[in-house]
Amino acid sequence: GACVMPTLTAAPRAGVPVPTAEMSRIATTVCGVVASPTELDATLGFCALADLLTPCDENLYDDLPAPQRTAIRAALLLEEAPGDIDPRAVAVAFRTLLGALARQQPLALVIDDAHWLDGATTQALGHALRRSTGLPIRVVAATRPVRRRLR
Repeated sequence: GACVMPTLTAAPRAGVPVPTAEMSRIATTVCGVVASPTELDATLGFCALADLLTPCDENLYDDLPAPQRTAIRAALLLEEAPGDIDPRAVAVAFRTLLGALARQQPLALVIDDAHWLDGATTQALGHALRRSTGLPIRVVAATRPVRRRLR
């Protein structure tokens, strides 16, 4: 398929059991993509977006309109940007990609430590999800309180 991630797994945290049997069952029926940003990633544009799209076949980008294809490939550091990266073009490209993936099979976006998402990814993710109603896309996000954000 266009998105290759055979299983969704998580390491146990703070004594919380992980229902691996259930996760394995779900993983066989959905395409799962995972992002686990860190405090340092929060300042790097499109860092978590790259994590989410890493398991996906780069050939998916070929069918995008030129402005979207150029923007997403530059945002993911797959090619040099001809100038500033247009965040709207990246967001629209991400929405188009999520739609294409979700039409092939249900899609799960798993984001651990969502409080460390970079701003550019947060904008692209928000744009895509607000406009993807009716598609089989689910988001699982984990967050925790933090005392300070790295600036």
